[in-house]
Amino acid sequence: CAVAEAERVPFDIAEAEAELVEGWQTEYAGMKWGLIMLADYLRGYVSCAMVVIMFLGGWLIPFASSDLNGLIPEIVFLLKVWGVFFVMIMIRGALARVRTDQIVNIGWKVFMPLSVLNLAIVLVLKVGGVF
Repeated sequence: CAVAEAERVPFDIAEAEAELVEGWQTEYAGMKWGLIMLADYLRGYVSCAMVVIMFLGGWLIPFASSDLNGLIPEIVFLLKVWGVFFVMIMIRGALARVRTDQIVNIGWKVFMPLSVLNLAIVLVLKVGGVF
């Protein structure tokens, strides 16, 4: 989901980028274009940071004592974020772009029924008194 939200390959929508000579990106060059690309990579970095915080323990070192975890939390966090970002770049290099019709089909035919099923399960658990 982080790769798709950051609009990185394979989930970016390609519209004949090489052939286009119009649009908003043709009017930017130099520093403006650099800032646009910086914002794009910053969005990917923030996505990776959220993945690290939610799923990889944030700034804690796995299987380490509490004394060691207090020493260098920023370094540990950055290393984890860079590792997730490296995986994101490996995905970009390994997979081809997804066509628009494929994204729409998987969204409506797979993810929409799964989200309704998820909602039904949560509703049953909530009404059943589990939560």
